[in-house]
Amino acid sequence: DPIAPTPMIAMRMSNSFQSWLVAGRLPGGGIKGPYGGVVNQRRRAHQVRVTAGSGAGGGWMRGRSRRGRCLRGLGASGNLSAMSVGRGAPGPEVSVAAMNLSYILNRVARAYPDTSAITSYDGRLTYGELDRQVAQIAGQLTGRHGLSPGDRVGIAMTNCAAFFPCLFGAWRAGLVAVPINAKLHPREMAWILENAGAKLAIVTPELAASVSEAADVAWPTVIATDEADYARLLEGDGAPLLAGEPGDPAWLFYTSGTTGRPKGAVLTHRNLLFCSHAYCADINPAGPRTTMVHAAPLSHGAGIYGLAHLIKGGNNVIYKGFDTSQVLMAFETYRNISMFAAPTMVTRLLADENCGATDTRGLSAIIYGGAPMYLADLKAGLEKLGPRFYGLYGQGESP
Repeated sequence: DPIAPTPMIAMRMSNSFQSWLVAGRLPGGGIKGPYGGVVNQRRRAHQVRVTAGSGAGGGWMRGRSRRGRCLRGLGASGNLSAMSVGRGAPGPEVSVAAMNLSYILNRVARAYPDTSAITSYDGRLTYGELDRQVAQIAGQLTGRHGLSPGDRVGIAMTNCAAFFPCLFGAWRAGLVAVPINAKLHPREMAWILENAGAKLAIVTPELAASVSEAADVAWPTVIATDEADYARLLEGDGAPLLAGEPGDPAWLFYTSGTTGRPKGAVLTHRNLLFCSHAYCADINPAGPRTTMVHAAPLSHGAGIYGLAHLIKGGNNVIYKGFDTSQVLMAFETYRNISMFAAPTMVTRLLADENCGATDTRGLSAIIYGGAPMYLADLKAGLEKLGPRFYGLYGQGESP
């Protein structure tokens, strides 16, 4: 698999080996990696040999594989001084301790530049185009708008092709994204933005109109995706990859606030990366030949599941809203499909007269959550769509 789950290691290696190395240990006996001690481990499948020294002056690491070798220095802190990738252009210099989901997207873009990343009613983006927009947005947010790492950026959008470029663009700049449900009242949106301390918000046109109607509410700088200010975000050469930490906040996920004010759960880059790993292991392995259908709001669980497909080269098919005929058509059009749906969406889908007659051989999984599924509905789903249902909860608070 040319797409490693994180671009922190200077070699091409298996996911499990990479995870052990990042954690400072290897399988087979608690041997320390880049953070100290000596590693001398061979993984036959990839013919990787890693050797690291330690001490006040740092050490060294060497990796060998069928596709070549790399030699990278370890500084006194024990961090890798550079990175190489298995396919595409040379990688940037990134610390072994760095973690940022936008780095992984950059790696996928170098491996699969012409593969579809986003297929939407309002546009299509390949991975090369997506990564370029991510870099440009990051550069403009920091350069033109003066934002600094750690600042919060609101993303209040109906489902559209611009959501993921803005999300990853914020991360590329070291910012914290605050996605907001587009169906909230403007005053509720304003409260979340104020509570999060957002310095800027990017919104779709219909929400920009709502903002203007609530003129008595304190809003940060607002950029609508149909305005010249947004077009300027897609200008320039783009921002470079900057080092980040695994515990850096990535997504402020605001709960629905059913018993009071919404509360923002802080999701780190480590949280979201592990969630994506778990998705591939437990639900459906993502990759360049998989599809994630988004008919639920990207600001919620659907957006989180989309990350697993984006960091593995899958196609994200985005619909503005939930329409049963569109979803059933997607089942027949694409292959290796996953979709997140609330139980009420599943019920509506099953009630469509064409549901039982639709060719669902391309459907791999329907992930449902947010509320319980009635037993009768689940039985009906199994009868019409087969054993493709996966129930879960808590993705916002603990992905």
